[in-house]
Amino acid sequence: MDDTKSPTDFKVAIERIIHHTKEYIETRYQLIVFNIHDKSAELISSMTSVLVITVLALFILLFSSIGVSWYIGEVIGHKSVGFFCVAAFYLLILIIVYKFRETWIKIPVSNYLVKKLAADEKD
Repeated sequence: MDDTKSPTDFKVAIERIIHHTKEYIETRYQLIVFNIHDKSAELISSMTSVLVITVLALFILLFSSIGVSWYIGEVIGHKSVGFFCVAAFYLLILIIVYKFRETWIKIPVSNYLVKKLAADEKD
């Protein structure tokens, strides 16, 4: 008996390997695309909720600032001075936030985005 394979058997085996490799590559590509879509949707939904909360907080801050400015103006006797006092307070906050922007804003936001994009599926 001859245990050697015929050239056609070898050719069929190579064609099957090539076919399976192509299927694997296509499946892997689809998985990567689905993961990108999933991560993008998760990130966009998180950013949208942060945006909505931020807008609502800004409305609260705006109307509270107007109220405090009005109150300070009533106490001092000049409404414009009350608004300037609140503006000076916000200028002071702006300077402080600008000074610490790297540690308070840039690094935490970068870390949050990396965690959201690199998080493994726990399902």
